Amino acid sequence: MLSDPKAAMGNNDIFPGFDEEANDFLTIQLQKVEDVDSCLALKLKGQIDTYSSPFFQRSVNKVTAAGFVRLILVLSGVDYVSSKAVGAFVQMKKAANDKGGEIAIVDIPPKVMEVFKNLSLDRFLYCVDSLDEAIELMTRGMKALPFSELFECPNCKRKLRALKVGRFRCPECMAALSITEAGVVRLRDT
Repeated sequence: MLSDPKAAMGNNDIFPGFDEEANDFLTIQLQKVEDVDSCLALKLKGQIDTYSSPFFQRSVNKVTAAGFVRLILVLSGVDYVSSKAVGAFVQMKKAANDKGGEIAIVDIPPKVMEVFKNLSLDRFLYCVDSLDEAIELMTRGMKALPFSELFECPNCKRKLRALKVGRFRCPECMAALSITEAGVVRLRDT
């Protein structure tokens, strides 16, 4: 559960000194996640590009250094990400993981998700559909992603179960397969 928005807490109320630095291209609004220890939601608005990416990384580094290592990034207000932003997301995940935390990303606009998919970041980062789903994952531990998909091997028709998104081989015919979070199974070139 997020902190009550009616309480009108500012970023500096949640994290003193957070708003000392600003950026013309990106704004970040903090919101505490009450039910999860060391967890913040960061609502982003604008662009994460060459000019705003360093600000974005410094802002996230501030909160992780202060012990907020479970972060939920809400990207509904982000209309553009550059290759520099991709590096920022990778560094953020590493920094949070190094401190025993994790990052979930929600409300990803289609243009941004396309970039994530093209670079396979959707496999590296926890990209979920809703804030409630991200909070649930943070509450019970990110390693227990709720995924179990029954499917038929497109090559030999054997019934299989995938417990995670990714690439694997059919044990019957040894076909190289991949499965997406949506449960789409494809033969892949080896």
